Amino acid sequence: MYARPLNLPELPEIAAYSGQTGANLLRVHALVSIQDIVNAEDLWRDLEESSTAPNCFFQSYAWCKSWAEHHGDERHQPVILMLTRNTKAIAILPLMQVMVRGGIKVMRALGEPHTQYTNLLTQNGSLDDAATDVLREALHSWPNIDAIFVQYVPELSPLQKVFGKLSEIPTLRNEASQYELKTFSSVEAFTKSLPVRRRQAQRRAASALQGDGPLLLEVIWPDDAKFTGALSQCLRWKDEWISNTGRMNAGINDKSHNVFLASIQSAAHKDGPVIFALKAGERPVAYQLGFIHHGHYHLYTASFEWRLRRWSLGTVLIDMTIGWLIENKIEIFDLMGNPAPYKGNWSNHSLILSAFMTSKTWRGKLYAHLWVKLLRPRLKNIYHHLPQAIRIQMLRLMPRSD
Repeated sequence: MYARPLNLPELPEIAAYSGQTGANLLRVHALVSIQDIVNAEDLWRDLEESSTAPNCFFQSYAWCKSWAEHHGDERHQPVILMLTRNTKAIAILPLMQVMVRGGIKVMRALGEPHTQYTNLLTQNGSLDDAATDVLREALHSWPNIDAIFVQYVPELSPLQKVFGKLSEIPTLRNEASQYELKTFSSVEAFTKSLPVRRRQAQRRAASALQGDGPLLLEVIWPDDAKFTGALSQCLRWKDEWISNTGRMNAGINDKSHNVFLASIQSAAHKDGPVIFALKAGERPVAYQLGFIHHGHYHLYTASFEWRLRRWSLGTVLIDMTIGWLIENKIEIFDLMGNPAPYKGNWSNHSLILSAFMTSKTWRGKLYAHLWVKLLRPRLKNIYHHLPQAIRIQMLRLMPRSD
């Protein structure tokens, strides 16, 4: 099924699978190396830049190429399926082959645990039946793997058709908190909508830090000389918060993660990574790192100076960031998955996220039923219900990624 590298000038030289449907030739190209990804850049970016599909930043060329360069290794090998019709890319599914404990080979979303949505990049957020069938056959025929497991698949994603309802794991459903900003006609309208306690939080923070100067919002882009330093400080403060609260880090302190985040470059201005800094005069006191993609802002991580935690600086920064987003015509502020009480303050829309599992061998079935469906969710639940002091001690005993 997988042929030798293509030798056509209009296509990158990568492995391929082809299916004929009427007069249209459908091919699934497997990008399995950094060189394959680079070869496919033009096709990938052409689809991405014209696409209107929502929730697809983590399937962008910039994110996937940079992640594979800085986090990919012998245990995380890219398997990116690019579907073309008559030499034009119509769908891209970035996956990777991962070796888990016990030597089990699992196909997962490229970029986990950093990738927040598993989606299929298409022209308009849909895929016709013929293309779906060809992509499904290529995916499920991939050799030498035990299972395919994807989670955080947005509702209405064409990936749901690719996997099918029978593959869904209902117990792993999740929910993303999104704030549709187009409901506000202006920054002033948003400011007036704020509850009294949030306005008071900003006044209290301003009063407490007035010795350093007024509270200001600074927007820092990757081409700014201050970006790398701000990013490093943001991650250090986040790591300090994790250590002091006993929360899981979700890969934030992985080796080379700051280098990876700094390397993501978008083809368009006001698209891609951006840091929002809350400053008291010239002194940064809180940071927020996010990604802008087609009018959608994903808040990736945020942090603040720990000893100033009583002043609700994270809340103040979010409200100031939303004001900037409204002013710059960004339509969605996205706190992404894993519901938390605080997210309700900035959410007027919930996006259901699904998980799918397909086992191909008895080892895959064992992994699916024993670990994915049974042990992992229970252990995660037990950990989050432990007293904070015990969680903190457990984290200190765990080996660090850096």
